[in-house]
Amino acid sequence: MATKKVRYVIFKIESGNNTLLKMSDASLLNIFRDQMYEMYGSFGMMHFHNVCLTLFLLHNQIIVLKVPRAIKNEICSAMQQCKSIAGRNVTFNAIMAKSSIKRVRAYLKEKFEKEERLRGQR
Repeated sequence: MATKKVRYVIFKIESGNNTLLKMSDASLLNIFRDQMYEMYGSFGMMHFHNVCLTLFLLHNQIIVLKVPRAIKNEICSAMQQCKSIAGRNVTFNAIMAKSSIKRVRAYLKEKFEKEERLRGQR
């Protein structure tokens, strides 16, 4: 049996007033599920059970979703259509899609090290 092909999609959450989005993983998955249902109906819900929230970095406002490769574009467009959560204006920007969690960790580590160096130079 062949393994399922997945992608790890990194999203950056940006809010209008730069406040942190404090939610549990289950709450975020419910919001994603509702957004998929609004855009794609039962077709979106049929594939959503394969989506899982791999990582949620609260202070950096970064989410990593593990999604099937076949519906990666649908997930990204559905997340970019989500405009408000709990009364706050937010946008989900897809930063990167990687094929393994090891590559995601390396990318995030490199990105955060660059940010720390830039903060230290100020």
